[in-house]
Amino acid sequence: LLTLSCANVPDEPEQMIILRRWDLTSKNRFGNKARPQISTAIIADLCAACSPPYALTADTRMLAFVHQEKTTRLYDTLAGTYSELASGSMGASSRITISADGAWVAIAREDSEINEGVVDLWSTNQGQIMQKLYHPWQISALHFAGRQLIVALTDGTIQTWKS
Repeated sequence: LLTLSCANVPDEPEQMIILRRWDLTSKNRFGNKARPQISTAIIADLCAACSPPYALTADTRMLAFVHQEKTTRLYDTLAGTYSELASGSMGASSRITISADGAWVAIAREDSEINEGVVDLWSTNQGQIMQKLYHPWQISALHFAGRQLIVALTDGTIQTWKS
C-alpha cells in the first residue's frame, strides 16, 4: 500500500507531501496478529506544489503527480528519488498513467485542442516525448496493459496502441 498525504512536519512552516509505503503483513510481537506498519516515509515537497492527476504502478514503486502545475514528477518510492518531465501546463482534468515497469508515461493535458484529444507518450529513461497520439475526441481515461496503451474517448470508444 502507498499513501500520499499532507501533514505538518518538524521545522517546516507549511504542510508537506508525505509518501508512505506500508507493510500490511507485519505482525505484532504478542499474539502474532497482523499490524500494518509504515516501511518507508518520504517527504516530497510542499503540499501546495502537488496536485492531481495521480498515477501509480501496481507494485506501488512508481508514483506520478503534477508538480507546480507545469511538470510531472515521478517518484521511485523504493529508492526515495524522483525525476521530472517537462509536461507543460496541467490541471485536474488532465490524465496520467504509468506503464507497469515505469518506463513509459502517457499524459493527456487539458490544453489539448478543443475538438480532439492528444496524448503525449514519454520515455522516462530519456525524459522526452517519444510520440504524440491524436484522437478525434477528448480523452476520458488512460491505462497501460502490458505493452499496450489503452485510451478511452469521450465518445465512448476505446483505442489501443501497441509499443
